[in-house]
Amino acid sequence: PEPKYSDAVIQLEQVDIYQKSVLILKDVNMTVRKGEFVYLVGRTGSGKTSLLKILSTSIDNYNGTILYNDIPLQNIDIEELRKDIGCVFYDQEIFYGTFRENISLGQEGISDEDLVNIIKEVGLEKLILSFPDGYNHIIMNANSILSGTDRVRLIMARALITQPKLVLVEDVFSGLKEENKMELLNLLFHRCKGKTLVMVSNDPSVKKECQTVIELN
Repeated sequence: PEPKYSDAVIQLEQVDIYQKSVLILKDVNMTVRKGEFVYLVGRTGSGKTSLLKILSTSIDNYNGTILYNDIPLQNIDIEELRKDIGCVFYDQEIFYGTFRENISLGQEGISDEDLVNIIKEVGLEKLILSFPDGYNHIIMNANSILSGTDRVRLIMARALITQPKLVLVEDVFSGLKEENKMELLNLLFHRCKGKTLVMVSNDPSVKKECQTVIELN
């Protein structure tokens, strides 16, 4: 079987990160170990989001070396790697399509049971079943039917349904009501047991759950 790169040690060696050709982070050296929860902290504009997006392979605005299991990123089948990565990012789009399509993204191997289970876990079941066509209800305008919390729930469901080995999370929780925030954080930590989690946060309750703290400045 193919090696699962993201079920692995990730190393950054002398990585410089750019935003619109401006250097924002210089000479980043860090190691993320398999199964570790990493707390990523830094001031606004310190490059936290850029670093997450580079790890997710969605942008490549860097110089230096990134290794997954000692294999340089440029030598890896990116499509295979992405199958093992789940992302919870602010700017993820909820598109014109059904709930089912918005959560599964058409990926193979997702059963109805997987879909029902993750929807229950993230707390979207009541909303989805309030529509006569349920999971096949077409989301025409996300803002008109999804609250801010529901949006986070949906993006979390999308990230976690494939049981990825590496989960990358922006701080999408800080604007939520305390009870909703804790419910979703507890689900995230539970679902990520044995997986690798890299999470941007300034929240002491998140820091407490993480084995490693990386401060960007």
